[in-house]
This record gives sequence, structure tokens and C-alpha cells, in this order.
Amino acid sequence: MKIGSTTNSIIAWNQAAKTFPYESCAELMTRVSVGGINPGELCPVRVSNLNVSQNALDVFDTLLKRGYKVNLVVRPEEVEKIIQTNKTRKLKRDYKALNGWLGKEYKHIVWMRDSSVSKSASLNKWFDFAEDDKKLNSLLGRNAKANESVQLYVVTSDSDRLVEEIVKRIVENQGIPYVMGSNAQGKHHTCVNAASDEQLSFVKPDTLMLFQTMQKFFDIYNTSKDTYARIEISPSNISDAEYERRKTLFIKAASKSSSPYMERMSRVEWGALPPGKFFRTLGLSPSFDLASEMGFTSDEKGLDDFGEFYKKITHLDETDPINFYREMMLLVDHYAKQLRKFHTIKVEREDGKTNVTLSIREPGAKESRYVCPSTITGNALPAEIFTSPVEDSVEGKIYFDLPFVLDNKEFNGLTLVFKGGQIIDLDLESGDKEHLEGRILGRGPKSGLKIENFDRLGEFAIGFNRMITELLNGRIVHNTLIAEKQDVHFACGDGYTVTGGKNKCDLHVDMSLKSGPGAGVTISGLQDNSKEPVIIRREGEFTEDFLNLDSTFNWKKYGDIKWE
Repeated sequence: MKIGSTTNSIIAWNQAAKTFPYESCAELMTRVSVGGINPGELCPVRVSNLNVSQNALDVFDTLLKRGYKVNLVVRPEEVEKIIQTNKTRKLKRDYKALNGWLGKEYKHIVWMRDSSVSKSASLNKWFDFAEDDKKLNSLLGRNAKANESVQLYVVTSDSDRLVEEIVKRIVENQGIPYVMGSNAQGKHHTCVNAASDEQLSFVKPDTLMLFQTMQKFFDIYNTSKDTYARIEISPSNISDAEYERRKTLFIKAASKSSSPYMERMSRVEWGALPPGKFFRTLGLSPSFDLASEMGFTSDEKGLDDFGEFYKKITHLDETDPINFYREMMLLVDHYAKQLRKFHTIKVEREDGKTNVTLSIREPGAKESRYVCPSTITGNALPAEIFTSPVEDSVEGKIYFDLPFVLDNKEFNGLTLVFKGGQIIDLDLESGDKEHLEGRILGRGPKSGLKIENFDRLGEFAIGFNRMITELLNGRIVHNTLIAEKQDVHFACGDGYTVTGGKNKCDLHVDMSLKSGPGAGVTISGLQDNSKEPVIIRREGEFTEDFLNLDSTFNWKKYGDIKWE
């Protein structure tokens, strides 16, 4: 095929919500969540979806079929303009050097102008697309040699307003931005369908290098589980079993590329974040896709309604959001420090469906594992404290009465049974039980899907943003960043090194259970030299006994900071 042989356009994906304060959100994420941007810091921004034309996906598909190991990175035209029109020569010099350094492990680096992008003179000043088109057509015209790899950058007309605002602030503070755009609509599906086992197992060297060296990382999600579900369909020429086998190879390779991400997260207490460390922040960017997932209409009104919803649950509707967050950090930090005073925690439900104990202190240790307050450790959506249980300590059973998504499949009413920290059995009310048994337990007809150490917990967390629950008015959502902030949740798989977690796994999947008013869930804990448990949280509220463990902290003065 020839580059530029089609002129097909793309669907506008990331239209901005009219009333969402993108500038305030970017300020919050750059100034508070990661503690500011320092000159010279490497600051990747990963966005889950940027649309490209079918022409670009066809190029990607053809390169795979020709045998190349390919990494497709999507770059918004608007972001390139922000960087290239900046008057600071050092920034442009560093940015060019960064792209070259990250591509040095690839045999070929090719920049492609998507057919949706106008052939403007400004882009031609920054990129030699004509020369790259020749190079790309040459690659498409022959089969790859052994281990021949291609870094394919596609410049698209699609963009994301929040990503643009974040990049502007990185540039203003003399950091070095690097946008890691994916294409959820087609890249993953094309890769899993067309690639060989060797290609699927390809560990992307640029991703590994970024995660080993970056200082600040911005992870922006604008896609829903419905988007991934639409592409999670095995083609007619591949059986479901073969598709799942291929996807398992893809998951393992992706995990190896990003393994430094979890390992390098910095442990921080309240106060200024130390320079030179690695910090990350997660957030959502309003999109039609997310609006539809949350139960809003899939039109401009629904997009604006979702923007208003997200603005409220992130407290960006406050007069001074940054000052509000800094005040709120102290309170969330207090919650985390109190939880760390316990060595054993029990979560139970009145009807007995959930009755599980776990330890957050290793045998012989004087202190419990670190408990992270989400507002300090980079989460743009507030109200969560989390840690990693001691790997062999979990005993009992957990009933998850909220749905969760794994491999883009939905599961409801899961019960996990633990012994010695390991999941030994499971039951499921609805969903593909054989798939779940294969992934977690390695048994049944899909035993080949087993992921090592996915049968242990990597996280225990308490979410307390009840405003989300109230605004959703009974609607259940699948978006992890929103669902987990409402209730108690656990995660199977990879543990957080920052908390002291030692479980290493290629997956980390959050699963939530209702724990608010009426759920009948109580969390209690044991402290040193105490045989009687302290009630930590009941019916969705922290108890005064728990909050008063530190008598020097006046938590009552934060009455104006409401989670409801």
C-alpha cells in the first residue's frame, strides 16, 4: 500500500466539555498532584485514546504482517504546535534529542502525517514527512529482516484539551513533555489479531526507558470499558481460545515494559515533594465515551453534564481548588496515618458474605506497611487510602457486589475464598466463570490463561468520596478511578512497592464492594497490646474512636471539607 493513498477522516473523539475547567484541572495536577514541574524534568503524558484514520491503522497492520516489531505512538497536532512554536530553543533541542534517544533501540524511526491532518506549512517546518513517507513505503514494500523494529509516530488531528493544558504547563516550567498517545479503537485489536507470538512478546524499549528515567508522569483516561469491549471480539479466522492466548502474551510484554512504573513510585509524607523523585498523577478527561458510560446522553449535552459531574467530584468547583486540595491533604493524610497504627484488619458484612482478615505488618516488623493517601500520592480524584496486605496473610472470603471488568469482560457477584493469602476458590453470579478461573486459579478449560501471582491481593483500600454515589443516584459505573473512590476495594495482582508490597504480577485489577450506608459492612482493626478490635469504619463513616487515635490532630476543624 502507498502512504497517503486514502484521504479518510477520523471521528472527533475528544471534543471539550463547555463548562469543565481544564485549566484548573491541569494546574491542580501539575502544581499539587506531582508537586510542581522542575526545569529539565522528563514529564511523559499518556492518554488512553487519540483517534487516527483507518489509513494509519492499515499501515500499522501491514507493518505487522510484513514481520516488523512495531510500536505505534499517536501524537496530537495541537501538542506538537505547543512545543514547536515555543520560543525556548533549549526546549525544542531537548525534545528532539529525547525523541531520538527513545528511538535508538529501534532500527527505524518514522513520522507519519495522518490523512486527517492538513498539509500545513508549519508542520513541514518541523517534520520531513516527504522523506519519511519514502522510508515508510520502502518498509511496506518488503518483508522485515530478523528482529527489525519500527517506531511509528502518527501525527493526528484529534487531540485532548486536558492533555494540551498539561503540556502547556510542563513547557512553561521548563520541563520536557512527551505525549504517549494510544488508539484504543484500533491499535490493540489490530495488534492482537495480526501479530505473531514474537511480535506480541516484544517489550517496547522506549516505554521501558521512559519509565526508568521519568520524574513526573501524567496518566489521562478518556475511554470507557465499553470502548474496549467493542474491540474485544475475536475475528472469524481466530478462535476465542487463540485470541485469549495471544492477548495473554500481549499483557505480559506490556507489563515488562511498564514494570518500573510501580517499582519507582516515591513514598511521601505530608509536605513538599522531594525533587528528582518519580511522582505520578491519574485523571479523567471528559469525552463522549465516558459520558455515555456514566449514564449521561451521548451528545453534547451529555458531555457537558459529565463535565459538571467530574468537576464536582474532584472539587474543581471550589473557589480556590488548589488551596482546598492542600487543606484536604492534611485530613486524608490523617486517615492514612491512623490506619497504619493497626497490624491486622478485618472486613465483614452483616450477612456473612464478606468475612476476611489481613495483615499490613510483616512478622517481626515494628511498623505496619505504609498507607498511601491518594491526594498526596498523585490521584487527581480525591478520597482514598490504600496499602498492600502482607502476601500470605489473607484469610476468609470477600463478596464483591459491584461489577468489575477484566480482559474487557464484565463480572458480577464474585466471591473469592482465601487461605494463606492465596485464592483457593471462587464463585460468580454472572460472567464468564471459566475465563476467571483460568486467569486467577489456572484451572478448567481456560487454564492456559493463568497469570502468575494473580491469585493474591496486591491492594486493600478504603474509598470515601460519597459525593460520587449521591450524584450517580444509584447508577453503577465500571470506571475504576470513579468506582473505587466510593467504597472499600481490593485488587488482585501486582502490589505497590511504595507501600512495601512484594507481590509481582502482570496484572493489577481493582474490585469493589458496597460499603456505604445500608451495606452492612464494618472495618475493624487490632493494634499492639490490644485484644479488643477498634471499629475503623461502619456504614460508610470513619468512627470517632479511629479518628481520635491521634489526639493532637483536630480533625473536627475540617467540617467544611465534606465528602458528601
